[in-house]
Amino acid sequence: MNEPVSTALCRTAAAKVVKAPELLVEAPMLMGAEDFAEYTTNCTATFSGLGGGGKYPQHSDYFCIDESALESGAALYAQMAADFLAETK
Repeated sequence: MNEPVSTALCRTAAAKVVKAPELLVEAPMLMGAEDFAEYTTNCTATFSGLGGGGKYPQHSDYFCIDESALESGAALYAQMAADFLAETK
């Protein structure tokens, strides 16, 4: 489960870095096979996706990421860190 404060921080940061607001979408709840749930036992967290996929799913042998999504992902993490540090001062 995404932690509400971390999720709000992520949403605010995403709105600052994504050039096309219509690309920001809230995904439905999913039962993925990630280790995310284990990480959240040690810290607050939220799970976000970049939307860099193509016609094949992420764990397919044929998956090929759209590398232009990586710029937005790096910017999102940097913005989240800056916003978090600004809040904790």
